[in-house]
Amino acid sequence: MVGNEVLKVLWLTNNKLGPDHDVLASFATKINQSRLEFLSLSGNPLGDAGIETLFRHLRASHLQELHINTMGLTADCASGLAEWISSRRSGHSGGAHSLHTLKCNGNSLGMNGVWKVIHAIQMGNRSLVKVELYANQIAGTEIPNRDTPFQQTSQLPSSETQMSWKDAEGILRGVLLQNAHLKRQIEKEALNLLKYSRTLIFRSRASHLSADQQTSSHVAGGSFSFHSLPMELRLQILAALAPSLPGAQRVRIYEYAADSSTLPPLLPPLQRGMGRGCVADPSQPLGASVGFALHNSGGCAEGKCMGAGNSLVCRREAERAKFLAAVGCRAYEPECDRNPAED
Repeated sequence: MVGNEVLKVLWLTNNKLGPDHDVLASFATKINQSRLEFLSLSGNPLGDAGIETLFRHLRASHLQELHINTMGLTADCASGLAEWISSRRSGHSGGAHSLHTLKCNGNSLGMNGVWKVIHAIQMGNRSLVKVELYANQIAGTEIPNRDTPFQQTSQLPSSETQMSWKDAEGILRGVLLQNAHLKRQIEKEALNLLKYSRTLIFRSRASHLSADQQTSSHVAGGSFSFHSLPMELRLQILAALAPSLPGAQRVRIYEYAADSSTLPPLLPPLQRGMGRGCVADPSQPLGASVGFALHNSGGCAEGKCMGAGNSLVCRREAERAKFLAAVGCRAYEPECDRNPAED
């Protein structure tokens, strides 16, 4: 996996991967160094000790979906799972803060363990938008008091436990909807901010020199030039275009916009592979009309490419996802989530 740019999905379902500390630590380290986006470990007998070892070392910045179904997990590992979900040790680029889907069905977390996981998402994770915690031996188990969720528990009949599960499910659904809304808003504002930051921040050496000459003449004539303002004021004005973005995420976008190496090529490649461009969707009105090339390297035919129907990966959407990952804007990042080591 290390150095492999192609491997994105790894299914290891129903193998004999056990709670071996050295093997799991090495496995997690290799995942951290890979481009893996999907990992399924469902059906492996890792147990509580094994999953805690895995989470202790797992800091994969590209991992987006994780399946840990039917692995013999109990409430004993719920605290470790909750800590990993809400961990801030790796800033915006590691831990569970790149994860958008977590499936932990068919285990034995119990109501107490389920509440711990939900509380961790509610208090410390803004990236998860889909979480499954079904069939975790909830009926007839100990559940936490609503006011003090993790300190005092009481045994409740099955009917009352079911009511508590409905409460927990409702809270989880609300948290995930909030995360999904913030994710859409952050991604939209990040893309919008990049567009204007490219224009107003990025300056080649030649254009910078010519702009300095124009600035002096404009000032003498009484006209206003945006580039004559101090950089701090320019960035403050740009920040108004992305009011939901925290400062750390805006700074990363500014740095990306000012980096000449991130600019797209001016000319298309001489030899273009069939998978590079966007393919017109014949099911859409005028999707493949006369005069429209089926493989278009410049755009998506006003959104009428096959990627819109999930038949293919849209090239433009792939480029947007790459940018959002590079600047850590795939999810909302509260100011308090910044890694102190980065300061």
